Amino acid sequence: MSRERAVGAASLHGFYRLGGELIALVYIAIVAEIALATGAFYVLFPELGALSHDVMTRPRGSWANAPLLLAITPALTGVIGIVFTRSLPYGYLSVLLTVGGAIAVVLALRSPIAPAISAGLLPLVLGVKSWWYPPAIALGTVLLAALSVPWKKYCAICIACTKTAWRV
Repeated sequence: MSRERAVGAASLHGFYRLGGELIALVYIAIVAEIALATGAFYVLFPELGALSHDVMTRPRGSWANAPLLLAITPALTGVIGIVFTRSLPYGYLSVLLTVGGAIAVVLALRSPIAPAISAGLLPLVLGVKSWWYPPAIALGTVLLAALSVPWKKYCAICIACTKTAWRV
């Protein structure tokens, strides 16, 4: 990896990092409230915390640079998980097919969103057979992707202004 790319994907520092962490925290709180209010607890799948923290604290990272894939990859792997959960009993074969299918989706889309693999396996492990699982995941990831775009632009402007101020 080149030095420019490594620096470009570096996490935020100081007040910008704190801001990113606060946005991630508020985002998770809102999603948790949606889950509690609607009873759709699948909205709050475990990987969402890691995704939101990374996207908000590393706005130039690979996950934040792929908002469309951030929005759709976990939902698509969730569909794979539901299909195998509804079709097969829990066991070696169902785990193998579910993880293999989720990896195939990630590779086919060339998606950097690796946590989508576990979003696909979650229905099988928990025995979730509801077709509401993929749309519930999509709700959370689409909201995260929508929040990440203006945050990334804001950070780019602020960091550019800070660098310019230091040069003067």
